[in-house]
Amino acid sequence: MPKLRYPVYKTGSGNTQRLENAVPCLWRMTAADMLSETQAYEVGRREDLPSITVDKIRRARDRGYKPRLFLEEIDKVKGTEFRLNVLSSLINAVYEQEGQLVVNTNLTPNEFARYEIKRPEGPMVVLK
Repeated sequence: MPKLRYPVYKTGSGNTQRLENAVPCLWRMTAADMLSETQAYEVGRREDLPSITVDKIRRARDRGYKPRLFLEEIDKVKGTEFRLNVLSSLINAVYEQEGQLVVNTNLTPNEFARYEIKRPEGPMVVLK
């Protein structure tokens, strides 16, 4: 297994520059924003790739970085089949690449243990 490394940044004079050939390996955003970006890209309302993709997670690992995904407000996700598939794919990619997934919520631990994302067809349990 390759030794994991992290991007090196140089700061000063108000500028931040990424050194070496670093690739993104750490992402932090709300779950809803992440899903909205992906949905907008898929339907053609956004030209740039979403901030977080399965390929970006894999590329980070291939370059020797440990992918880390910090999803905020996971309990605010409104589930459609497409959004749940995206969320599931990204979580699986982090797991498969031996990365780290951190989620936050305003739910208590007991509430979160019973948490289900609602979708039109009925509840889908995502995290237990």
